[in-house]
Amino acid sequence: MPKSLSSIFAGMVAGAFAGILLSIFFRLLSYGLGDYASINSEIETRRREPHSEKQDRGGVIYVCNEQTPYTGAIYDNNGKYHLEEIYKDGKKTEESKWELNEQHGWVWAYKDGNITSYKEYEGDGKAPYAFKQLRTEIIHMDRKLIGKKEWYANGRLKSETSYGDGEKIILEKHWEETGKPTGR
Repeated sequence: MPKSLSSIFAGMVAGAFAGILLSIFFRLLSYGLGDYASINSEIETRRREPHSEKQDRGGVIYVCNEQTPYTGAIYDNNGKYHLEEIYKDGKKTEESKWELNEQHGWVWAYKDGNITSYKEYEGDGKAPYAFKQLRTEIIHMDRKLIGKKEWYANGRLKSETSYGDGEKIILEKHWEETGKPTGR
């Protein structure tokens, strides 16, 4: 049975449309993988120096015998904790600390040398940064406390608090371990 011209045309349009969608899909996929690869490459090639090489010169971090503000990681392992600080152009952008038994971890984020957030994790006992549960998050803006969240071990939100002027509680919510609001 011969096909009509309109059915042939409809098939061509559908095929072209499918080709365009596949092209867009693979292009997005390749962009995504490119970004992932560049992030991994940056982490793997990040410069790392021991804490003993760190020099604070007027609030800007340098490495001994260098004249350029430091960009990279500074690490310290004192036997109980491992500490890693990340710097860009001599200013701290992140600080991580975890127990060597991998049971607890802490991460501080910085902007312009000031803390913007703090997170406390419960570890999985296997490896650094393999934290199984976020327990506490504290957010700062312009050197003032603006919010705090806490979670139960089961991952459910325990409490959420918003602050005005860094001290005064303006909103507070609490939940039971089951997820039910407590009304407080």
